[in-house]
Amino acid sequence: MDGIFTVLVTGGAQGIGKGLTAHFLGRGWRVAALDCDADAGAELLAEFAGAAPGRLRFLPADVADEEQVRRAVAELLAWSGGRLDGLVNNAGICGAWKPLEQTALADWNRVLAAIPGISAMLTVAVDDDNR
Repeated sequence: MDGIFTVLVTGGAQGIGKGLTAHFLGRGWRVAALDCDADAGAELLAEFAGAAPGRLRFLPADVADEEQVRRAVAELLAWSGGRLDGLVNNAGICGAWKPLEQTALADWNRVLAAIPGISAMLTVAVDDDNR
């Protein structure tokens, strides 16, 4: 192990997640930013390439898809030498977003129903791959 802390930030390429990614990079951590938006991931890598050489990895994945999450966690652990010190479960689910007053109740319920499942799935995927 190289002594550098490693964190996985879901939704890490945009919004609050991007801010968290910047926070951990600024403290010298290795950061894996998992996000479903590949364009945002490319922008993130371009923005921080010079400031964090070798310490930032973008993992394209939708947290609502178990196979994508497991693949991303395996890639993270291979990249970090098996080290994962923190998990920031910031992501929601991917989809077309619109103002709340324009959101159908079924769509809103899908968002709310996904949150506990995403959290549990990420925890299990990380735990399984760290054994």
